[in-house]
Amino acid sequence: MPDNMPVHGRGKSTPRDIKRITVGSGQDWRFPKTAYREVEDTPGTLICPTCHAISLEKRWFLDEPLYQRLRSDPDVTAVTCPGCERVERGIFEGRVLIGGKWLEEHKEEILNLAKNEEAKARQTNPFSRIGATKDQGQQVELFVTTQWLAERIGKELRKAYKGQLQIDHLPGEKFSWVWWSRD
Repeated sequence: MPDNMPVHGRGKSTPRDIKRITVGSGQDWRFPKTAYREVEDTPGTLICPTCHAISLEKRWFLDEPLYQRLRSDPDVTAVTCPGCERVERGIFEGRVLIGGKWLEEHKEEILNLAKNEEAKARQTNPFSRIGATKDQGQQVELFVTTQWLAERIGKELRKAYKGQLQIDHLPGEKFSWVWWSRD
C-alpha cells in the first residue's frame, strides 16, 4: 500500500492511518485479541472439576449439591471453566497492591478479608478469583481475574480499615490497578 494514499480529510496519510485501512474498521488493531483461546461451543450441561462450577444453557454458576449429583451423570461433560482457564494461563484483569506499616501487624486479617470478598463475588460470578498472591514483606500483591473483584477488594479494605485507596483503569483495556495503604 503506498505511503501517500489519501485519507478523507487529509492530504498525506500517517503510518497509523495506513495500518487502520489495511486491517479494516471492524477490528481493534491496537489491541489484538491473543490472550483468550477461541473455543467452540460445547452443547449440553458442563461441569468444571477444578472449582465445581456448572454451566446450564451457557450460564456458569455455583451449586455444590447439584454438582455432586451431576458428577456421575454420563451425559454431563467435564471441561475447564473460563475462570479456571484464566488462572491457569495467568490472564488477570486486576491487580491489588496492599501496603503500609499497618499491614505488617494485620496481614492475616487483610488477606482473610480479600478471600471473603472473593467468596462473595463468586456467588454471582464464578470467574471472579484471586489467581495469585505475592507477599513481599511490607507489600502484598493480589492478581485477580476480573477488574470488578479488584475494585471490590479495595473498597472493602477502605470501608473496614480506612486508609488511602486509589483505583486506576488502563485506557482501552479491561484492567484495574488498585492501591490501598495505611500507615
